[in-house]
Amino acid sequence: MNKFIVLLLLVSILLTALFFLYFGSALTQEENTLKILCSIINLHVKNEDRMLIESGDFNSTYISRTRYGLKEVITLKLNEDGWSYKEQMGSSYVFVKGDNQIIIGTRLFTKHYFLWTIPKQ
Repeated sequence: MNKFIVLLLLVSILLTALFFLYFGSALTQEENTLKILCSIINLHVKNEDRMLIESGDFNSTYISRTRYGLKEVITLKLNEDGWSYKEQMGSSYVFVKGDNQIIIGTRLFTKHYFLWTIPKQ
């Protein structure tokens, strides 16, 4: 019985260490880290290219894996809403729809994930 408890403890410590190695720097850089981590889990479980983190009065924030190509993921999402890609300005993307224009801000969350924000019109 003692060997089982020791083994369980070692596995728990190993899993915790792996979690902090993977998400370590990300745990303190955003104010809603728990929502982001839950969205990352959903992103993997549902095998999606993007996941909504939160939708507020002024904007919606999404997370995407870096391996999918951020421009492509954002363009697919905005094309669904009738927006067309215009240009990239640094870490932001400009989309147009008729006479309207929106700028999608992006930032690297970890080396594996990007956060991006769509302003509400």
